Amino acid sequence: MSTISSEKPILPRKLQHLENDEAVRTALYTRTQLLRKESDLVVPLLTVNSALAESLRTAERRRHIRIGLEAAEEKLAKERQGLLKMQREKGLLIGERISRLILVAEDGTERFYRSVEWLAKDHKSRLLVCRLNIPGLEIGRILFGEERNIKLLLIDHKDTVSLILQTLISEENIGE
Repeated sequence: MSTISSEKPILPRKLQHLENDEAVRTALYTRTQLLRKESDLVVPLLTVNSALAESLRTAERRRHIRIGLEAAEEKLAKERQGLLKMQREKGLLIGERISRLILVAEDGTERFYRSVEWLAKDHKSRLLVCRLNIPGLEIGRILFGEERNIKLLLIDHKDTVSLILQTLISEENIGE
């Protein structure tokens, strides 16, 4: 299996100040896989347990989820425009820190994963892509309690990204 390059993304600030920063990194990068067969993008493979499922439901209740590739592309593009505007007008630097998370189902097509890979590379300074070990129908069941084929979730708030990443190391870290 391929390995992640030495260039691991910087975790959200909220996680960096915790003593378990390295535990989150270890949980993220213990199991990895190529996003698609002919890819050079290696992504964490996440096991959906009760803690992760609950954090996804919390993200939905908070309205911090965008569903589908098109919605994710649109949201990330709008955010980039805003960041670039702030950089031009106020001289603020755009951080190189994970603040957005894309979670993809295990049953996407090669074409779908190629589009996800493009998106990941285009927004790499602030976006982490992870592959879930469940199919899209199961993601729909977790979020909405019904069969709904969801291939991609964009978690679009840094605090909710932190919440989800914390669940990788402890079920006690489930949010409100």
